[in-house]
Amino acid sequence: MKVWPLLLLGVLAFMPSLSSVPSQSQFIQFGTYYGDSDNREVRSTDWSRFDIMILHPGNPETDYRNLEDNAFLIMAQSMKDSGVELYFYLDIGCEKEPGGVYYSQSDRKEWLDFKKRQIRLFVRYADGIFFDCVGTRYNTHPQFGKDVQELVDYVHYSGGTVIVSDLFEIMEWVKRGDGDLFPYEADYLLLKGAWSMTPDQYSDDFNPLEAISFAHTHGLKVLGLNYGAEDDEARIMFCYCASRIFGLEGFSYAWKDAYEGLCSVDIPLNLGAPLEKAIYENGRYSRDFERGTVFVDFSTHRGWVEGEAAPRKTGVSGILVVMGGLLLLYVKKLRNSADSS
Repeated sequence: MKVWPLLLLGVLAFMPSLSSVPSQSQFIQFGTYYGDSDNREVRSTDWSRFDIMILHPGNPETDYRNLEDNAFLIMAQSMKDSGVELYFYLDIGCEKEPGGVYYSQSDRKEWLDFKKRQIRLFVRYADGIFFDCVGTRYNTHPQFGKDVQELVDYVHYSGGTVIVSDLFEIMEWVKRGDGDLFPYEADYLLLKGAWSMTPDQYSDDFNPLEAISFAHTHGLKVLGLNYGAEDDEARIMFCYCASRIFGLEGFSYAWKDAYEGLCSVDIPLNLGAPLEKAIYENGRYSRDFERGTVFVDFSTHRGWVEGEAAPRKTGVSGILVVMGGLLLLYVKKLRNSADSS
């Protein structure tokens, strides 16, 4: 933890320009759901709270069963009707897809043809494709990164957009000197565990700012996925505030397995557009927005907002006002009962 202030000071020199930091209206809240339509809790979700949803269409062995399920397609359409952009999951390097073709076990042309067939099917229903397991951890073949980029280009040719995961893993290409393998044409890069890896572990040891700085330097947009406990409001605010200060394009917080249960967070903050670059002062970082200032302290893992957009808490005076209103309604009811008798 002691090295963080030095790392962060260095990162500020590579902060994105003011115009590249998303304003509140552009800041993305996204979610992931890899289940089916049988989950009642999911079916009753207010989809308007999301900008992007990543869904799983099923696997080749079951003929993509979710795409054969009318209830699933109706749920997907209800998301789109609420203004949500849909992305379908595509196994790139995980090689855990039953009935699929794996890069490490097949001719690369056969693999590319198979993945393109999947993409053609998925873009009939979705706005984009989520590429999972991209990076040297999954495949060290020198052609792998270039083949991934060919698939990114194919999605764009098909009229879709692409989210690639995971920025931590992809950065290994750069560290190895194979920066030309990086899929620079992806629309978004997912950063799993951006600020919080688990309910008990922050991302300090993984140095997310190195990856974020690299992405900003090359004009890449980063979506941050964080993990923590459902009732850990302090962790949620820390992750959110760090995301805003350091110019992430979007935010998600999951307290279950993000791929089995739908997780969303309602953060009632309307910050408006950013006014200044991030600054470091008195051991904390801050950034001014139109309707408030966002702060984050990495030594205590605390984030907060001051100003017009700050969350308001009901104090003693608020409770008295509510009680007074209820008492007034009660008195009026008694008077009406007396008049009618």
